[in-house]
Amino acid sequence: MDEDYKLNRYWAERLFGVKQLSRLPSEYLKEHCFWGFVYNPIGVELRHHIGVDHIMWSTDFPHIRCAWPNTMAEVEEVFAAVPADEKHKMVAGNAIEFFHLD
Repeated sequence: MDEDYKLNRYWAERLFGVKQLSRLPSEYLKEHCFWGFVYNPIGVELRHHIGVDHIMWSTDFPHIRCAWPNTMAEVEEVFAAVPADEKHKMVAGNAIEFFHLD
């Protein structure tokens, strides 16, 4: 994303009047977007590349893809090697903060 932006920003400004960003696109993405997943052990391993504060695990209940009624077993499997504070953020804390829940 950043490489594409760097390659195209000058002609986009010149031809279309698109003003250059003050930061790289990835910085805006990291600040304003969240990554949600259902079952993704590799994604959890790479969590620090995304940012633990911007990841939300989901059950996707009641869709067929969800692990219900074995949801907690799936959580334990996927987050087995994750420190408790990071697990809490991804499983509940980030959603609580984002949606302003009590």
